[in-house]
Amino acid sequence: MSYFRKFIRNYAQVAKPLTDLTRGYPHKITWSKKAQDSLDSIEKAVISEPILSLPDFQTGEYVVTTDASSIRIGAILSQIISRDEKVRVCFSYPNPQRKQLFSYPAWIIVNHTLTR
Repeated sequence: MSYFRKFIRNYAQVAKPLTDLTRGYPHKITWSKKAQDSLDSIEKAVISEPILSLPDFQTGEYVVTTDASSIRIGAILSQIISRDEKVRVCFSYPNPQRKQLFSYPAWIIVNHTLTR
């Protein structure tokens, strides 16, 4: 979620209940109403304008950001328009192979994500 930090106003404050859950890890996490409200706020911000919008096929360059671990695989397609980065498509899902993908080239992660 920290990728969206630059897109969500007051991200640190909004996400604080979630980041507090990771302090002192490993420990048992107790999910709270504050944590759920924080997650709901971030989800709403990510799927609302101006975060996600239709691509401008006439201008702007595209950027692919990928991330993978033994638990999840994700990719974000964004576009640079007038120096602003606009997220166009996001994918995230469990890694079915349950093995580290950190050393894989980005195109393998994107291909695996798009063909899922």
